[in-house]
Amino acid sequence: MSDDVSTLSRFLNSKARTSEEIDEVLVCLVKKHAASEEKWTEVAAELAAYVEEPKTKQWCKNRAKKDAVKNQLEVAQEGSLKVDCPDRASASTQGCWRSKLGSFEIVSIDGKGLGVQATRDLKAGDLISEDVPALSWSKELDMELLFAGSDESGIPLALKRQWAGLSEDVKCQIMELHDCHGKSKKSLRGIMSTNGVTQGANSSSSVLCPVFSRFNHSCSPNCQHAWDDKAGMERVFACTDIGAGEELSTSYIEMRQDRKSRQHELSMKYKFDCACTACSAPDASSDRRRNKMQNLDAKICPGGRCEPKSGGESSARTSGALRSGGHT
Repeated sequence: MSDDVSTLSRFLNSKARTSEEIDEVLVCLVKKHAASEEKWTEVAAELAAYVEEPKTKQWCKNRAKKDAVKNQLEVAQEGSLKVDCPDRASASTQGCWRSKLGSFEIVSIDGKGLGVQATRDLKAGDLISEDVPALSWSKELDMELLFAGSDESGIPLALKRQWAGLSEDVKCQIMELHDCHGKSKKSLRGIMSTNGVTQGANSSSSVLCPVFSRFNHSCSPNCQHAWDDKAGMERVFACTDIGAGEELSTSYIEMRQDRKSRQHELSMKYKFDCACTACSAPDASSDRRRNKMQNLDAKICPGGRCEPKSGGESSARTSGALRSGGHT
């Protein structure tokens, strides 16, 4: 998008004259307006600011048939946010959204909307969920910039092909997810911002996984999620023994922060006040334990991320940190 902005800026003072230069501008405007039949008047009007001679709506439409802008136009016209979704509320409470692994179902959770509940006893380490991303985008691309070129349906151009390739059922699952930023009406932008997760620790991409997005937050979660790069999916594992009927939760933030810091981050990012067992504890013992974990991690991994050359190096650091902390 920054390339498009610089292209348009270049022709503000020095007008486009040749057909090649005009095509450059037209491609940028097609992407900006996600040009459809209803948008050609706006494209033509704005094009006049960048070219030597004013161009008509019909000229723009004819020129758009040329190879120079045809591909951009096809991308701009793909997909739509008009998804006819059935009412799933009653179906969800009846356990119709069951995991293929037989580990959970999506149900109504008091005070939280929909959430994930275990359908059988689980042991620590059990695989609970596997979720292939429905959408992916560069996490380095600011949401403001990503959605700057959205069409009237709200789909950013960068995601047009991905959205068009989704089934209607998956589109419904996405649009039914929570949007903590939408005050009166939810949007794809808000849903992505609320539910997107990093595609692995060292990835430059974020992903939206419809099923994983149903796991609610806890500062003392009973599940841990991890990206499987080879399989191309987000996996959720039990990190403690879990009984059938218990809610399954994961953490949205760094858990080793103290209660005040966690509450502030959750309120700013996700617009809710956490009432999990850790945040509702009457004393500060949880904060002290989390602070101790942070100190141990800092000694084991001084650089912030521990990638030792060998298991022995990691063990030596861990043993040294435990001894210095009085854990012998």
